[in-house]
Amino acid sequence: MANFKHDCDKCILLSSTEYKFDDNEDLYLCPNSSIDKKGLIVVRYSDEGSDYKSFPVKMIEENSGHLIQLPVSLRIGYEIAKQKELI
Repeated sequence: MANFKHDCDKCILLSSTEYKFDDNEDLYLCPNSSIDKKGLIVVRYSDEGSDYKSFPVKMIEENSGHLIQLPVSLRIGYEIAKQKELI
């Protein structure tokens, strides 16, 4: 179950996470994005429509040797989507 309202009905909820200091995030895969046909990993951190970050799956895959530079939540979302065979 998601922690926050997300208004895209195409997105697939991957996980709802709770980190230290009560930081909550919902991780999504937005498939078939106009930005990347493989989709976007989306991290939502409040109900406010603009409170999210996203990154194209293709760019994550192409820069796999540099994943350490991506925020942890984007890396986690990518790995969950891979494990679930969504990407």
